[in-house]
Amino acid sequence: MTYNMHLVENYLIAVGVITQIILITLQLGAFRKTKHPSLAVMSVASAFNVLYVLTSYGARHFPASGHNPLALYLLAAALLTVQSAILVWSVSSLFRAFERACSPRDSA
Repeated sequence: MTYNMHLVENYLIAVGVITQIILITLQLGAFRKTKHPSLAVMSVASAFNVLYVLTSYGARHFPASGHNPLALYLLAAALLTVQSAILVWSVSSLFRAFERACSPRDSA
């Protein structure tokens, strides 16, 4: 890979990780105010995403040392799978709570 490609790759990784850390901070802040569990779970999903990004980055650069990166790729796949499942559950839970909060109340 050329030097410029490495710079772009490192930039993309840094922006992704920094964005996830900001999201974790926002999610935990909203959880502290609302106590809705989906926000805490969402922050766990974001943490799994940070681990996935860093693991997959390591797997791409591990072969340079002459080692087989398969274990790192399998770990990255597991982290992404767990992150995806947790995120889908937490977002759907948050949407259901939002829908309940916004639906008209029975006036009977």
